[in-house]
Parts: sequence; structure tokens; C-alpha cells
Amino acid sequence: MDKLYQNRTHAFFVFISLIVYITLICLIRIRKNRLLKRAGKKVFLLQEKNANYTVLTLVFVPVLILISPIVKSFFAFLILLLCAIIASEISCQDLISLKISGIYEEGIIFSGKFIPLSRIQNVRLQEKLISLDLEKNRTMQILCADKNECEILYT
Repeated sequence: MDKLYQNRTHAFFVFISLIVYITLICLIRIRKNRLLKRAGKKVFLLQEKNANYTVLTLVFVPVLILISPIVKSFFAFLILLLCAIIASEISCQDLISLKISGIYEEGIIFSGKFIPLSRIQNVRLQEKLISLDLEKNRTMQILCADKNECEILYT
């Protein structure tokens, strides 16, 4: 009876994880369009990044979710599922911002996030890195492809 309960519990969490994964994948286009709508007209686009690791992650996450019940410890099983879902969200954010990262009239899109220009208090330029000081003592860093791209963004 205990084994049956454990199998049903594992199956339930695997099912929920797959539903969350599928939902994240299905919402990519909607999230991308919402970001672009908030941002306004593009001023400058960052250089596109390589999407190989992002796509590879999104391909292997369902495999990881499906084989996760082989883990003996229930706690480790849950941590494994949680890591798979977090990896999916990070990969979806990368996929969303892959071709749209840059500066727009209303703000900056980077790593799947929109930062309104009104929230940026200070901008610092380093070698290939731009640091944005945001309100509430928060900082965001943008890694540029090269020094020229950083200088263009900084101006």
C-alpha cells in the first residue's frame, strides 16, 4: 500500500511539473508580445546570443521530469522537479529576449525582463558590462558582446 501511495504521489508531481513546463512553453509568444508592447519603438538592439544551450535545456527538461521518479528520496525528487521548472523558466526568458533585447523608447529589455527608463537612477560603464542602478537599491548588469556595443548602449 505504501509503494502504491508513493507511486501515485510521484505521478501527481510529475504531471503537475509537465503541465507547468507546457504552460511556460505556450506562453513564450504572449510574454514576448507583452514585453514589446510595453517597450515601444526600438532604438537599439543588442547582438543576438546563441540559442543552442537554451533550446537544449528546453529539450532535456521534460526528460528530466519523466525520469525523476527513479530518485529514492522524496525530498530529492521534489528538488529535482523544482530545478527542472526553474531551468525551464530561465530558458524561456532567454528565448523570449533572444532577438528583442535592447533599448526601446520606454525602457530596456534584457534577460526576458522589461526595465522602464524611469526606474533607472544611474548608469555605469565598465569593460564589457553596463551596470544599471535602479530604485530601491537594486542593480542590474547587462553583459555586452564587445566594448563597442557597450559604448553605443551607454550613450
